[in-house]
Amino acid sequence: KNRGKNMKLASWNVNGIRACINKGFFEWLEKQALDVICLQEMKAQFDQLPENLIANSNYDLTVSLGDRKGYSGVATLVHKKFNHSSIPKISIPKFDTEGRCIITEFDDFVLFNGYHPNGQRDHGRVDFKLEYSEAVLKKALAYRKKGKPAVLCGDFNTAHTEIDLANPKTNKKTT
Repeated sequence: KNRGKNMKLASWNVNGIRACINKGFFEWLEKQALDVICLQEMKAQFDQLPENLIANSNYDLTVSLGDRKGYSGVATLVHKKFNHSSIPKISIPKFDTEGRCIITEFDDFVLFNGYHPNGQRDHGRVDFKLEYSEAVLKKALAYRKKGKPAVLCGDFNTAHTEIDLANPKTNKKTT
């Protein structure tokens, strides 16, 4: 039985899965020999996903894609050797319709793959972002209370220092 103790996991905001695949995603994936891959900002609907991503012989794919085309979306690929079950939502409709979270439960931990909302330059979605983050934390702590540690990964849309940003000067007063 495979457990998560020596699991090799990667989290990547791909900023559009179709472009990422065209730039060598599968070649990269093969070289990495990853057990779990968490992707954010898929920017695709299910019918736009490449067949070799959906029907990959090595990985089980779970996706949570937003209702809005070309916006958000997350995907989790788990190597088939691991016992797991995935839920492509956090069961709060206003977040689930944006394709922001997949919760994958393994034998000894639970993994949250999330694409946290952007607070926007005008701060118009800061409350939404904070509410989403609070909902994820609440769910993670509920798993922990049941004895199953939670690992949170993804794009948190938060930068702690200037080095975390591509353009720090233009983001001085944003969330």
